[in-house]
Amino acid sequence: MRTYLKKLFILSGLLPATFLLGLTILFFPDLIKNLSLELVEIFMVLSMIFGICGYIGLLLSLLPKLEHKYLLKFTLLILGLIGSVTFTTITGGKRAWTWVLSIEEFDEWIIWVWPLIVSIVLIGLNGRKLFDKNEG
Repeated sequence: MRTYLKKLFILSGLLPATFLLGLTILFFPDLIKNLSLELVEIFMVLSMIFGICGYIGLLLSLLPKLEHKYLLKFTLLILGLIGSVTFTTITGGKRAWTWVLSIEEFDEWIIWVWPLIVSIVLIGLNGRKLFDKNEG
């Protein structure tokens, strides 16, 4: 039963993350095509690539075959979190963070923030498994 709840929890983050991945895939080619090597644009491209890594980390967390690949999932999820924080900071700055922290429009907020919450929980679980594995 616990395994099913964990998978359901991961799926609940993966669904809105799929929408965000679709937006990333939609805008990424245009961003690359018009890249002028300004620092902000480089960080934007990196944040999108890191976001894709985070999505892969969520996806791998569903696969039983990769159950014990804690370091891989941990790394991909951390990159996704860094990518999301970077993207939010670049595109919206203080205004975006105020919106995230105030939870004003819950339906939009849940699409943007829920995958991050799921990722943070999975980062904690994988980090704990890594720590326990290194202890013994």
